[in-house]
Amino acid sequence: MCLGCERFIESQIFFPDKVLVQTPKDWDLVYEDIFFIPEDGVRLHGWYIPHPKAQSTLLFLHENAGNISHRLENLSLLHRLELATFILDYRGQRKSQGNITEKVFYLDARAALNYPSQK
Repeated sequence: MCLGCERFIESQIFFPDKVLVQTPKDWDLVYEDIFFIPEDGVRLHGWYIPHPKAQSTLLFLHENAGNISHRLENLSLLHRLELATFILDYRGQRKSQGNITEKVFYLDARAALNYPSQK
C-alpha cells in the first residue's frame, strides 16, 4: 500500500467529535466517568451506566462519527431494557487520548470489554 494511504483511508472512515452535547444526567441516568488503559498505554474514557436489575453489561461501540454524547437516546432505551451499559469515547474523542485507527479500535474494544469485569 502507498505511504500515507492507510491514514487517508482511515480519515475517511472515522470522524471523531470532541464536543459534548449532553450527558446521561440530562436523560436522568446515573453514570460513572470511567478511565481505562489498553495494553499500549493510551488513556481512554467512557461512561458506565449501571442498572440495578442488570444481569450483565452491554459494551456499546457506537458508529464512526460523533461521540458518546450523541448516543443518549440509545443508552436510555437500553437502560429501560434493564441493561447496564459501557460506552467508550474512541481515541481522539473528548477525554480519550490518541488517534483512532482500525487497528487500535480493536485493541480499545478488547480493553473496554474487559473493564466491567474488573469493577
